[in-house]
Amino acid sequence: MKRSASYYFWLIITLGGIFLTVFFIVLWNAMPFAAIGWHALLGHISDFCERLNKVNKLVLYGITFGFFISASVMLYALVRIFSAAVKTAAMTRETDFNKMMNKKIVRAIKRSGLKLSDIKITGGGQTPFCAGLLRPKILLTNSFVGKLNISELTAVFLHEKKHLKSSDVLKTLAIRFFCSLLFFLPAVKLLVKKYYLSSELEADAMASAGFKYKAPLLSAMVKIYKEHRIFSQAPGIASAIDLRLGFLLNLEDFSKINLTKKQILSSFLFLTFFTAIFLGSFHFNHALSMEVVKFQDGQMTPVNWNQISFFNSSNLYLTPINQTKNITQCAGQAVNFSHL
Repeated sequence: MKRSASYYFWLIITLGGIFLTVFFIVLWNAMPFAAIGWHALLGHISDFCERLNKVNKLVLYGITFGFFISASVMLYALVRIFSAAVKTAAMTRETDFNKMMNKKIVRAIKRSGLKLSDIKITGGGQTPFCAGLLRPKILLTNSFVGKLNISELTAVFLHEKKHLKSSDVLKTLAIRFFCSLLFFLPAVKLLVKKYYLSSELEADAMASAGFKYKAPLLSAMVKIYKEHRIFSQAPGIASAIDLRLGFLLNLEDFSKINLTKKQILSSFLFLTFFTAIFLGSFHFNHALSMEVVKFQDGQMTPVNWNQISFFNSSNLYLTPINQTKNITQCAGQAVNFSHL
């Protein structure tokens, strides 16, 4: 790969951070109008239908539904990253078999420069991978250890050591969050794929002394490949193993990844969707010349847009700006402004 894994990681984080900032600005700007639309749908705003024409009602309802869809996407991304974090943290608490009883493991650990505390032997049949948040560990099973010789196991440890020292577990969680948030942008998925491939290739380089001694690593990978066990939780040795085998055997770079017309179109549609939410909010904030007032203690008091919430639902009225006195004189009765 021409670019390092760190390059792709920080590119993803930068793009994701920019979008996340814009995303919050749009949501913050749209939230009061979405609240107004929500109260209008529930009938909390008196005579709402008489206050807005069809176009403005459509815009307001569009902002409302767009806000809830956008908020749901954010909630989905947060739930997914939290679930992944809990899962990877729980993996390091599984039963740990006695490593000192296996001389092969002890010798491979010494050769790779790792510590006994960096390795965790568990049950099951999954391939080696890194897991854990604050103190990540390399997890592998007794059954897997039994299939490899010392040289192969050392190569596997060196490969996983690169992931361990590069904090790839935390990087993977961050990337998963932005993938969930930016699911509609295929370009992000392609960058993520490039990151994983680069990360695996760099780990393979460490495990084979810069690809000078590839035999042990290749032998271990072939044995894993025959098992057809792909463990999805970690950026471990099983990720894109067929592409890595091809690279190690031929020293050819990975094929170029291009966007399809369908992917470009879907990205454009979703970006247009978020742009429409922002423009709709801008329209209501600057062009509609309306305000929301609340009838309380016999008086009508203007309510600031930013003070309107989804739970502030009692006695709200939609009225043109500077018309509060007229409504107050009507003791809370909605006035039909025919020019709206």
